[in-house]
Amino acid sequence: MKNTAAHSAREGGFTLVEVLMVVFIVGLSAGLIVLTLPQRDSVSLVEAKAFASDLKEVQDIAILSGQPTGIRLNERGYSIVAWRRDAWTAQRGGRTFPSSVGIEVREPLGERPEDWPDLIFDPTTVNAAMSFRIRGGSDRFDVSINEGGEVQIEQR
Repeated sequence: MKNTAAHSAREGGFTLVEVLMVVFIVGLSAGLIVLTLPQRDSVSLVEAKAFASDLKEVQDIAILSGQPTGIRLNERGYSIVAWRRDAWTAQRGGRTFPSSVGIEVREPLGERPEDWPDLIFDPTTVNAAMSFRIRGGSDRFDVSINEGGEVQIEQR
């Protein structure tokens, strides 16, 4: 009887080495899972992508409507305007950036009347090339549009 009691006492639990091995395997598995998760885009990249999408959309609106359409920058973002009844009028859309993100024109605009937008899309699809910089924290993204209407985003 003594022998049976001693034998069952030895088999009653896990050894420290077994517990450490399980903890190591669980930790390794968790680390591998975290490494395979996609990284979130920075706020400035999200805003740069939205701005690039709006550039393309405004260009399409100008072509489909047959009316010049533009983007007017402001301190906190931009608005979409259209040439209607001999004046630039606000349209739906545009964007207000988070306080940590800003936008600036990378190339000089030239002479324009004060109430005109910063970027004008002609319905004939003949446009001037423009480049904008969207910055937030240490991130810098250049959003550019060429004469043919192709929009590109580059990280700086």
